[in-house]
Amino acid sequence: MDDSLDDLLARAKTGDNEAEGQLIRHLLVRFVTFAKRKVGGKEAAEDIAQNACVTVLEKYKTVAFTESLSAWAYGVLRNKIGNYLQDKGRDALKVRWDSAGDCPSVPPSQEVRRRLIHCFRLLVRRHQHYARVLNLVHQGYKTAEICAKVKITPNNLYVMLNRARRLLKKCMKTGGDVNHAQMQES
Repeated sequence: MDDSLDDLLARAKTGDNEAEGQLIRHLLVRFVTFAKRKVGGKEAAEDIAQNACVTVLEKYKTVAFTESLSAWAYGVLRNKIGNYLQDKGRDALKVRWDSAGDCPSVPPSQEVRRRLIHCFRLLVRRHQHYARVLNLVHQGYKTAEICAKVKITPNNLYVMLNRARRLLKKCMKTGGDVNHAQMQES
């Protein structure tokens, strides 16, 4: 971090609004450039950069920097970019599921529904915690809401969802005619 940025930070922390504005404008210009390289679109990059600047503005006075304001602020920006890409990937999956040619446009057959219900019942009996989080996701709850309800971390939730989906997929591939031993995790 250069001396002028150090000076702006020191003045901003004492309540100098002009220094605070200069500091945020300085970061915003660099954030937009950085975000554009990561996400491609100018509009998305500007939104991400502005969100990161808002977070920096809200928290910079209370954070004890271990390295520098710049390093911490870029960490905030990287998190915002990661969140954007994760949401974008989730939205792309939704669109692909809704409009992909390989996805059935008609309801699944009775046989497929029967097998899926059978597999889900096996999952509920053998792994109730997996079935619960899978059901909460299906009901439309957000990650934070599910984690609060089940009292787990987001990483733990993602692991549980991955395992539940893998078990259901394994059960569906075998035609839904599996016993409890086959529903065990591999």
